Amino acid sequence: MTKLPETVVAYKTTEPFTPETVPKALLAMHRTKIGVWGKIDVLAGGLTVSRFNEDGKPISADLVAAGSHAIVAPKNRTRWRLPKKVSSP
Repeated sequence: MTKLPETVVAYKTTEPFTPETVPKALLAMHRTKIGVWGKIDVLAGGLTVSRFNEDGKPISADLVAAGSHAIVAPKNRTRWRLPKKVSSP
């Protein structure tokens, strides 16, 4: 999915992360809460967003390029991976 549902309302945003400040929990398998959607905007470099099923088995891995975004649906299991070398915005 590349677009948030029209009924979604933003309740929280964060400052942009850099390779040094990205929370370690996002680099491990994690999931969004019930009713919570995520939109990941990539400002520089790139990001691989891996998605997993309920058993923790990989479903897909998408490279999100600078200037693009990824959408994460409620309760989806994901893990982020940064490229080896990333330029900060």
